[in-house]
Amino acid sequence: MTVDGRPEPEQTSPPARAAGRRLIFWCEAGHGDLVEEIRSVAGVEIVGVGSPAAAADLATRFGVEKSDDLRQAVFAVPHDLLVLLTLRGLVRDERRAIFERAGATLTLEPIADDISDSAAPPQGSSLWLVPAMRHGRAMRLLDDLRENLGAIRSVNVMMRCRASRGSLYSRLTDAVDAVERLCGPIELLDAAMSGPTTNQPESLRDLHGHITVNARFAQNCCAGIHVSDCGGTWARGVTVLAERGCVRMTDHDLEWVDPDGKVVEQATFEPHEVRAAASSPARLIAEEIDAILDPRRPTREPYPLASTLAVCEAARLSIRTGQGESPRKLMQLIRT
Repeated sequence: MTVDGRPEPEQTSPPARAAGRRLIFWCEAGHGDLVEEIRSVAGVEIVGVGSPAAAADLATRFGVEKSDDLRQAVFAVPHDLLVLLTLRGLVRDERRAIFERAGATLTLEPIADDISDSAAPPQGSSLWLVPAMRHGRAMRLLDDLRENLGAIRSVNVMMRCRASRGSLYSRLTDAVDAVERLCGPIELLDAAMSGPTTNQPESLRDLHGHITVNARFAQNCCAGIHVSDCGGTWARGVTVLAERGCVRMTDHDLEWVDPDGKVVEQATFEPHEVRAAASSPARLIAEEIDAILDPRRPTREPYPLASTLAVCEAARLSIRTGQGESPRKLMQLIRT
C-alpha cells in the first residue's frame, strides 16, 4: 500500500535485455571464455558463432548452428551486431561485402592489413575497433578537463594483455591513437621490440612480444608507448603531464593532481567487486556493445585510420632498421 492508502500500481517486469541484442561472433577456440563473459556482462543473445577452425565445438558450446563461412552466416542469420574476435579465415577481398551486409560491426583486431589498406570503411556500415581507449569513461572525463590542464607536455601510455585478448598490433593501434589524440601528430619515432622471437616483423600482423616507442612532436611535447601481447592480465594506463598538473588514468579510475601535489579531481568508474566479476576486456567490449546498440547514442567521431596506420607502420620499420622513422614521410611515399 502507498502512504495515502491507495494500492501501488502493478509492477511489470522490464523487457529482457537481450531483445534487439542478437550477436554473431567470429572467433577462435581460445576465445570461448571471452564470448561467455561478454554474453553474461552485456546480456545479449548469441545467434551465431563462427570460426575458421573450431566451428563445431563452439557451436555446440553455445547451442547455435555451426558456421565456417562468415559471409554466408551474416546473410542467413538475423542479427543486430557482428563481433569479430579474430580475422583469421576472412578473405581480404570478401571483407567489404561482409561488413556491408552485417551492418554494425565490432572488431578486436584492426581491419587494415597494411598502410595501403587505409581507405574509409565500407559505405553503410559501422565498423569499430574495440576496446578503444578513446571511447572509455576515463578518456571522456579527460576530454572535459582538457581546457583546465593547460598545454600537455608529456604522455606515457602502457597497454598489455595476453594473445587471446588481442594482438600486439591491436594494442599498438590503441596506444598510438591515445597518444595522438592527446599530443597531436607524431613527427618522428624510434621503436624497439623484444619477445619470444627474434624474427623481424614483415607485416603489422607479425608483431608479437613487447614494443617500446619514443615519440617526438612538432610542438613542445614528448611521449612514450609500451605495449605487449605477452602481459598475462589486461591493463591500460595513461599518464599525462601538463602545465597544471598530472593526470593518471586507467580503465577503472582517474586522478588529477596539481603541480603541488593537491588532488583536484578524482573519479572511480567501478568498484573492485565489479571488476572481479569478469575480465576487463569483456566488460569494456560489453560497454561498447551497449553504446552501439543504443538508439539514443551520440554520433561517434571517425577513427583516424590513415594517420594511426602510418605511425604503426613507421614503428614496424623502425624496429627493422634500428633508425628513427617519420610517419608523415611514410604517408607521402604511399600517396605518390
